[in-house]
Amino acid sequence: MLTDSETNEQIELPPQFFPVLRQAAEAMRRGQIATIIPRETEVTTQEAADYLGVSRSTIVRILQRGELPYVKINRHRRIRFTDLETYRNMKQQRQFEALADIPIDGHESETPDADHFRNIRKTVAAHHGATRQPTDS
Repeated sequence: MLTDSETNEQIELPPQFFPVLRQAAEAMRRGQIATIIPRETEVTTQEAADYLGVSRSTIVRILQRGELPYVKINRHRRIRFTDLETYRNMKQQRQFEALADIPIDGHESETPDADHFRNIRKTVAAHHGATRQPTDS
Protein backbone atom coordinates (compact mmCIF):
# COMPACT_ATOMS: atom_id res chain seq x y z
CA MET A 1 0.00 0.00 0.00
CA LEU A 2 1.42 3.37 -1.03
CA THR A 3 0.05 6.37 0.86
CA ASP A 4 0.39 10.06 -0.03
CA SER A 5 1.34 11.84 3.21
CA GLU A 6 -0.46 15.05 2.18
CA THR A 7 -3.75 13.74 0.79
CA ASN A 8 -3.83 10.30 2.44
CA GLU A 9 -4.59 8.86 -1.00
CA GLN A 10 -3.73 5.17 -1.02
CA ILE A 11 -2.76 2.95 -3.92
CA GLU A 12 -2.55 -0.83 -3.73
CA LEU A 13 0.71 -2.02 -5.30
CA PRO A 14 1.81 -5.53 -6.26
CA PRO A 15 4.62 -6.89 -4.04
CA GLN A 16 7.14 -6.90 -6.93
CA PHE A 17 6.99 -3.06 -6.98
CA PHE A 18 8.51 -2.78 -3.50
CA PRO A 19 12.19 -3.47 -4.37
CA VAL A 20 12.06 -1.08 -7.32
CA LEU A 21 10.49 1.72 -5.30
CA ARG A 22 12.85 1.11 -2.37
CA GLN A 23 15.89 1.42 -4.68
CA ALA A 24 14.48 4.62 -6.19
CA ALA A 25 13.78 6.07 -2.74
CA GLU A 26 17.28 5.18 -1.49
CA ALA A 27 18.89 6.78 -4.54
CA MET A 28 16.84 9.94 -4.11
CA ARG A 29 17.72 10.04 -0.40
CA ARG A 30 21.41 10.05 -1.44
CA GLY A 31 20.72 12.99 -3.75
CA GLN A 32 20.88 10.90 -6.91
CA ILE A 33 18.41 10.94 -9.75
CA ALA A 34 16.20 7.87 -9.97
CA THR A 35 14.55 6.91 -13.23
CA ILE A 36 12.29 3.93 -13.76
CA ILE A 37 12.39 2.79 -17.38
CA PRO A 38 10.46 -0.15 -18.84
CA ARG A 39 12.92 -2.79 -20.10
CA GLU A 40 11.51 -2.78 -23.64
CA THR A 41 12.14 0.95 -24.00
CA GLU A 42 14.26 2.12 -26.92
CA VAL A 43 16.48 5.16 -26.41
CA THR A 44 18.09 7.64 -28.77
CA THR A 45 21.84 7.88 -29.25
CA GLN A 46 21.85 11.03 -27.10
CA GLU A 47 19.93 9.30 -24.29
CA ALA A 48 22.34 6.35 -24.50
CA ALA A 49 25.28 8.75 -24.35
CA ASP A 50 23.82 10.48 -21.29
CA TYR A 51 23.24 7.11 -19.59
CA LEU A 52 26.81 5.94 -20.22
CA GLY A 53 28.38 9.34 -19.55
CA VAL A 54 29.97 9.63 -22.99
CA SER A 55 29.43 11.82 -26.04
CA ARG A 56 26.84 11.04 -28.69
CA SER A 57 29.62 10.64 -31.26
CA THR A 58 31.20 7.96 -29.05
CA ILE A 59 27.89 6.08 -29.04
CA VAL A 60 27.72 6.34 -32.84
CA ARG A 61 31.25 4.86 -33.11
CA ILE A 62 30.27 2.03 -30.73
CA LEU A 63 27.23 1.29 -32.91
CA GLN A 64 29.28 1.42 -36.12
CA ARG A 65 31.79 -1.06 -34.68
CA GLY A 66 28.90 -3.43 -33.91
CA GLU A 67 29.55 -3.42 -30.15
CA LEU A 68 25.96 -2.48 -29.36
CA PRO A 69 22.89 -3.58 -31.34
CA TYR A 70 20.46 -0.97 -32.62
CA VAL A 71 17.61 -0.48 -35.05
CA LYS A 72 17.39 2.29 -37.57
CA ILE A 73 14.08 4.10 -37.98
CA ASN A 74 14.39 6.34 -41.04
CA ARG A 75 17.64 8.16 -40.29
CA HIS A 76 17.47 7.72 -36.51
CA ARG A 77 19.16 4.98 -34.50
CA ARG A 78 17.34 3.45 -31.52
CA ILE A 79 18.95 1.27 -28.87
CA ARG A 80 17.02 -1.09 -26.62
CA PHE A 81 17.58 -0.12 -23.02
CA THR A 82 18.23 -3.75 -22.06
CA ASP A 83 21.04 -3.91 -24.64
CA LEU A 84 22.46 -0.65 -23.28
CA GLU A 85 22.43 -2.05 -19.73
CA THR A 86 24.13 -5.25 -20.90
CA TYR A 87 26.81 -3.23 -22.71
CA ARG A 88 27.42 -1.03 -19.64
CA ASN A 89 27.70 -4.04 -17.33
CA MET A 90 30.07 -5.80 -19.74
CA LYS A 91 32.30 -2.70 -19.98
CA GLN A 92 32.38 -2.32 -16.20
CA GLN A 93 33.26 -5.99 -15.80
CA ARG A 94 36.18 -5.59 -18.23
CA GLN A 95 37.37 -2.49 -16.36
CA PHE A 96 37.37 -4.31 -13.02
CA GLU A 97 39.17 -7.29 -14.55
CA ALA A 98 41.76 -4.93 -16.03
CA LEU A 99 42.20 -3.35 -12.60
CA ALA A 100 42.74 -6.80 -11.11
CA ASP A 101 45.34 -7.58 -13.80
CA ILE A 102 47.53 -4.53 -13.20
CA PRO A 103 50.85 -5.96 -12.02
CA ILE A 104 52.75 -4.39 -9.19
CA ASP A 105 56.20 -3.50 -10.48
CA GLY A 106 59.40 -3.87 -8.52
CA HIS A 107 59.49 -0.26 -7.33
CA GLU A 108 55.98 -0.27 -5.94
CA SER A 109 56.48 -3.57 -4.12
CA GLU A 110 59.34 -1.99 -2.16
CA THR A 111 57.12 0.73 -0.72
CA PRO A 112 55.44 0.23 2.65
CA ASP A 113 51.99 0.72 1.08
CA ALA A 114 52.39 -1.95 -1.64
CA ASP A 115 50.53 -4.64 0.32
CA HIS A 116 47.80 -2.16 1.18
CA PHE A 117 47.27 -1.22 -2.48
CA ARG A 118 47.43 -4.87 -3.55
CA ASN A 119 44.67 -5.71 -1.04
CA ILE A 120 42.54 -2.78 -2.22
CA ARG A 121 42.80 -3.98 -5.83
CA LYS A 122 41.87 -7.53 -4.84
CA THR A 123 38.91 -6.31 -2.78
CA VAL A 124 37.58 -4.06 -5.55
CA ALA A 125 38.00 -6.78 -8.17
CA ALA A 126 36.28 -9.37 -5.96
CA HIS A 127 33.46 -7.00 -5.05
CA HIS A 128 32.72 -6.34 -8.69
CA GLY A 129 32.96 -9.96 -9.71
CA ALA A 130 36.17 -9.94 -11.70
CA THR A 131 36.76 -13.48 -12.91
CA ARG A 132 40.54 -13.16 -12.86
CA GLN A 133 42.51 -12.55 -9.68
CA PRO A 134 45.00 -9.67 -9.45
CA THR A 135 48.55 -10.60 -10.36
CA ASP A 136 51.65 -9.67 -8.43
CA SER A 137 54.70 -9.36 -10.69
